[in-house]
Amino acid sequence: MKNKYVDSVKPYKPSDRLSFKEIDLFLDWNESDLIWKGLTSKLAPHLSPEALNRYPELSNSNEINLLSKYVEHKCSIDLYPGSDIAHEYILRAFGKSNSSILLLDPSYSNFKVTAQSLGFKIKTISLNNKTISNYHFLFEKLLNLKSIPDFFYLINPHSPTGNILSKEQIEILIKKYKKSFFIIDEAYVDFNLNLSSASLVRKYSNLIITRSFSKAFSLAGSRIGFSITSSSNSAHLKKIINTKHLTNISRTIITHTMENIKELNNHVEKINKNINKIHSLFEKMNLSKLDDFNTNFYFILFANPSERNRLYKHFLKNRILTRKIDFLKNNFSGLRITIPSNSSSFKKLFEVSKSY
Repeated sequence: MKNKYVDSVKPYKPSDRLSFKEIDLFLDWNESDLIWKGLTSKLAPHLSPEALNRYPELSNSNEINLLSKYVEHKCSIDLYPGSDIAHEYILRAFGKSNSSILLLDPSYSNFKVTAQSLGFKIKTISLNNKTISNYHFLFEKLLNLKSIPDFFYLINPHSPTGNILSKEQIEILIKKYKKSFFIIDEAYVDFNLNLSSASLVRKYSNLIITRSFSKAFSLAGSRIGFSITSSSNSAHLKKIINTKHLTNISRTIITHTMENIKELNNHVEKINKNINKIHSLFEKMNLSKLDDFNTNFYFILFANPSERNRLYKHFLKNRILTRKIDFLKNNFSGLRITIPSNSSSFKKLFEVSKSY
């Protein structure tokens, strides 16, 4: 028997890469470009045939302790092979079929697919020019919902726009909707840790935060994610989490990065400088519509797709692949550009942008 909920799902499809054979810069999926010093030699022992014959160690206590220090707030942490797997476990552990969940549009499409496949009813707030340009208007919308969902899924900082809800605003929402469960996706928060809501998990049992090693840590291929929540929520999750799913390779990566966190801090600083440079350029070119950047990407909002497509094709002609963003509602479209820290990569992006 087929799962009836899966029958109606539209599969998550990342933007196409296979069609583009001659690309110098892949700036479409927000992969970052930090190369961690000394990491390769640490991974080598885990690639021997003997090491690959065996299941990974079951204890993650050292890695969890290191991550707890990085998070800097008392909390319970659970590890997963990617934050998208964390989302699946969270929805399975705390939801049920026919639970309602509120998403923003545009948002992370794979989360929507996961929720639909588990029988969740999807509610959507479509962003428009007003709510994108000033997130205070979005906050007011969220604060005055006529129909209250069982779950909220909020990416903060938001992708693809880069906008943020403050920790204070998130706390107001959590307090108001006490019977709703909040999943805050902080995949991009490592670019500005001051924006994290991690300090709230001790106060509120209806909150869980997910994070990823795919963005600032520049380790998308490692498939590492983790959740931050209360001890009671963590204990509930542990009932279904597969204790074997974190590899020894992933464990080594977590330890190495936590012990060399200055490399990440320097990387983030370079990206922030580069975003400010590209923002100044786009302002002069009258392309910039937003001015709040807390991620490794730049988002440009267009009134119609034809304008967006012209810029997209200009980058493509110069062997740079960017990401088109389309909205379910409203006649808007966007272009998201991953900002590299590497000086030669950024120079190419800047010069090609300047020539538009």
